[in-house]
Amino acid sequence: MCLKKTAVLFLSLLLFLTQLFFARTVGAELTTKEALTTPETYSYLLLEEAGKKSGTESVKLIEKAIKVSPNDPAAYFELFDKTLSLQPQEFFHSLNHLFKGIAVYPRSFWWFFNLTGILSGALLTALVLIPIIIALTRLPLDIPLMAHEIQENTRTAGYLLVLIPSLLGPYYFLASLCFLSFLHLKERPRYAGYLLLIALMFAPLPTAYLNSYLSASSSPEIKAAVAVNEGRSNAYAIETLKAKKEIPLKFSYALALQKVGRIRAAAGEYRKLISLKKDPRFYINLGNCYAAMKRLNKAMDMYKTSISIKPLPSAYYNLSMLAREKLDFTAGDGYFQQASNMDFDRIAQFRELRNDTKTLDLMDEGLSTRELLLFAVGQGLKDAKIFSLNGPLVLMAFSLLLIVMLFMSRDSTAMATRCRKCGKLYCAACERRMPRGGMCTECFRSMISFESNPAERVDTIVKTHNYLKKRRRILNILSFTIPGITLLYGGRVFSGIFFSFIFLFSASALILSEFFRFNIYPYNHSWLTFVLALILILSYLSGNLYTMRRLKKGWL
Repeated sequence: MCLKKTAVLFLSLLLFLTQLFFARTVGAELTTKEALTTPETYSYLLLEEAGKKSGTESVKLIEKAIKVSPNDPAAYFELFDKTLSLQPQEFFHSLNHLFKGIAVYPRSFWWFFNLTGILSGALLTALVLIPIIIALTRLPLDIPLMAHEIQENTRTAGYLLVLIPSLLGPYYFLASLCFLSFLHLKERPRYAGYLLLIALMFAPLPTAYLNSYLSASSSPEIKAAVAVNEGRSNAYAIETLKAKKEIPLKFSYALALQKVGRIRAAAGEYRKLISLKKDPRFYINLGNCYAAMKRLNKAMDMYKTSISIKPLPSAYYNLSMLAREKLDFTAGDGYFQQASNMDFDRIAQFRELRNDTKTLDLMDEGLSTRELLLFAVGQGLKDAKIFSLNGPLVLMAFSLLLIVMLFMSRDSTAMATRCRKCGKLYCAACERRMPRGGMCTECFRSMISFESNPAERVDTIVKTHNYLKKRRRILNILSFTIPGITLLYGGRVFSGIFFSFIFLFSASALILSEFFRFNIYPYNHSWLTFVLALILILSYLSGNLYTMRRLKKGWL
């Protein structure tokens, strides 16, 4: 008997351990409490489990993850990878999963925030590098012109005073470089200088956003608020957000208390929030707390109050559940129909996830991705000093001053010019007459009016040939660098800025996409990497083809 009891006990223990192991291994098939309170974390567990499987079993786990957390792009991207096929019909079917993943970016805080951080960082990098590239390309040509002007008229040295404000910050230095780089360009290319200075006026905006992004990515409060509102974690929010004064943080703290079952504490927090702001979501969640405490009439009053402020589908759905709980099925059906009419997809997804639970499940309200994003950006900007020397207003005033100066100098007779045939520098002060066509007097007399003798004409032609040959050699070398540099050197400023900006923006975004993956690791923006790499290659090829064509035709 003792042996039999021992054997039965051993077999029972073995069965229990087997069940426990099996539940840990294929628990993805079960709807657990974690799937309801922290759906995004549960979804990531499902995706992790799907990575260990293959074929149909893996696809089912990923589809389950999408049902649990439909606003998580990672699940759609994983499903795209698992179902990708070269057969046309299956390829387009899997491509649909990729597009769905991209479409839910605005509903996932960290995915969307990382994407905007990448784009703002790339935009800022391109805005900073473009003036530097223009200066490196144009100033070696223009510095001798400035020296010639100062030699003829010392007053022209006043233009160099724009470099003094460069001591105030990098944007002032870039604006000064931009002004000096466009000072000797005329007509249409000069308008590119106006546009670039206007763009630099607004450069502090992506800078401020990027600073907000980086500070929010390391902020415990932002992480905690996002975690509870997107279903990642509740314990971290309770620990981090206690005694916070900001309404979004107080609301996130109350929601975390509610989700872990501390109903009375959560109800107290919601009542404090209502005293600060009449938000219908506060009343809905407070009503849910009253319902959990079996105070159904009080809960229904809260839902009706929220509807009087702003009708939300969750209020009507919760009213329908409590009406049926009180056996008022007619009223319950009416409320349910109103909720379905307002947001059928949300109601269907909520019920599908909870169709096998036996408890009274009510819909909670949280902060939207947009609200979390605005709060995160606002927290990053709260220490920004708009009226400081490095602030946007002073920089805007300085950029406007440079635009006015650049416009006023467009017809100045003191400006020196480089002969487009031989490269000689000349100005109105050193030439008795200013011939047309961008040529100096010697080239004009030798090639147009034929006033010079044959020996002088031969010397001028040889000098012109050598100058143009050297210039063409430089242009050919520059054509293998960043697209657009050759065009900038040749005076095609608009085209040069266009190709350079596209290339620099895509290259910067491609690099940043590998680093800006805060709180979504180990997943990444693989689709964005592909798109940016494609744009990078196309911009390089098209820019160089465009340049080579103009070089062959002698247009540069």
